[in-house]
Amino acid sequence: MTGSSGTQPAAGFGMRKSKLQDRFTPFNVLELQCIAAESIGANKCVAMTKLAEGSFNKIFHLKMDNGSTVIARIPHPIAGPKYYTTASEVATIDFARTVLRIPAPQVHAWSACVDNPVGAEYIIMEEATGTKLEDVWDNLSLEDRIGIMKDLVLVENKLLSVSFSRYGNLYYSGEAVPGTVVAEVVNDTSRELKMDVKTRFSIGPVVIGVPVPYDPNLVASSIWHTDLHAGNLFVDIGRITSVIDWQEAWAGPLVLQGRHPRLVDYQGDIILEPPPNFKDLELNEKARLKRQIASSIILYLYEQQTAKLNPHLNRVLRLKLGRVRCEPISFVGDTWDDDILPLRESLIKNHWHELGFNFACPTHFTQDELQRHTEDGEGWNEVQDFWRAVAGIVARDGWTPHSIHHQQTKMRQDRERFKFKVFMLSCSPNLIVPE
Repeated sequence: MTGSSGTQPAAGFGMRKSKLQDRFTPFNVLELQCIAAESIGANKCVAMTKLAEGSFNKIFHLKMDNGSTVIARIPHPIAGPKYYTTASEVATIDFARTVLRIPAPQVHAWSACVDNPVGAEYIIMEEATGTKLEDVWDNLSLEDRIGIMKDLVLVENKLLSVSFSRYGNLYYSGEAVPGTVVAEVVNDTSRELKMDVKTRFSIGPVVIGVPVPYDPNLVASSIWHTDLHAGNLFVDIGRITSVIDWQEAWAGPLVLQGRHPRLVDYQGDIILEPPPNFKDLELNEKARLKRQIASSIILYLYEQQTAKLNPHLNRVLRLKLGRVRCEPISFVGDTWDDDILPLRESLIKNHWHELGFNFACPTHFTQDELQRHTEDGEGWNEVQDFWRAVAGIVARDGWTPHSIHHQQTKMRQDRERFKFKVFMLSCSPNLIVPE
């Protein structure tokens, strides 16, 4: 990473050339180092290491001659619309830090245009304080996990503390983004805060308003972080010290964005205490039950805390058929990257009569179309089960991090051995095939 320029391909395995190109972002390494050093008052960068590379960003750790460190992020071409994605993320992080008082990294330097010395969009920010939660979550006591969960509820409380007059992405007012308007805070808060937001931020792009026949509290426009999982949270001594990855955060209706955070979301049976025969169970079963009880307690207490501190979010979480109401809107924007089947499923009128509308369902499917959809769904569900099973090892586009490439290799070798064994047994059922 010491050359004068960098044309770094994605650091992973198993991707087709077209997918690699989606993540190919040429940039000038030395210029990035110089800008990073200057942004925090250092003379020069003495070490630069790639920390990670996901679907949307390359992330680097830079150490300076004075011992200080920063994080540099270079977005991939598929991260989102050029300019807008980076410009909005930077403004949103600033809003979260300085207005909502949520612990988030400070941005030292950034550019949403490629016409700069680096030759690419970039964000230089402070290194998050604390330890990444995903590295320690499994080893934390239940008491510490509950403390972090309570902090998470407070983060959501701060997100809900400011409501805007419009929906859209946040930008700095000085960027003069086409289609945006002044960000106006409409809920009951201080005059100083309203003026600060109005002066510094804009929101949009804005379209013609349409009256929404819903409780105003449920469609209020608030910035929302939709990806609160252990990989995006940093902690220290049982408290959240930093919330990262604001790339897709925007101000939208609570009813559309409000969901259980991935950190606490649990879909299994709720068990809050061990069964009477717990001491007689096998060790593996005891361990499984302990995990289930811990997940149940955290979810239960999260919902209790949410009902107390964030009552409007609690109403969204308990809204009858809430997901059914919102999925057509949520899925329609994903059909470019994913399959159209989830959108089609959300448009089939299985629950229409339960939603309380006084008009007929506007979408119609013939019996043949429904039959084909069912057949497509069977194969689609099998594919989703596969991707869930290999999550963390192989991404859906085929990308695999260097750090776990050996796991993917072993998985492929195990699969080939299994296929060979099946083939040999099909030829001779009595044959003993070595493992």
